Amino acid sequence: MIGTDTSLASPFLLSRQPVSTGADRLKRPLLIMAEHLLGLRRCQRLYDQVSAKYSEGLFAEQALATLGVDYQLSAHELARIPASGPCILIANHPYGGVEGLVLMALLNKVRPDFKVMANFMLGRIPQLRERLINVDP
Repeated sequence: MIGTDTSLASPFLLSRQPVSTGADRLKRPLLIMAEHLLGLRRCQRLYDQVSAKYSEGLFAEQALATLGVDYQLSAHELARIPASGPCILIANHPYGGVEGLVLMALLNKVRPDFKVMANFMLGRIPQLRERLINVDP
């Protein structure tokens, strides 16, 4: 269950992991500072707004709406995505992952059997986990 594991409830915040040693207590302030500098705290706040309300099917759409991201695609272009059979789509990530959410939202409209290759850290987000092929860049 999503709500019972704190690592799932806070996928962006390493500082919320349980402290087991004195060394972990010393690392925590550094982790908190890194989370602020890298924008992970903001990501967590956005995730908190979306996560409780939506399952994996609607998660990408709602995350985009929460971020205020809108996209347009003609019916002709959407029709180019095959509804079944082999299909590989490739997208770069110049905007830090928003295009990955757009791709997931689009694919979810056309076919239920897709996977997205993504940074293994995104596998910490329970609603995305089943849709990912995790890689360590």
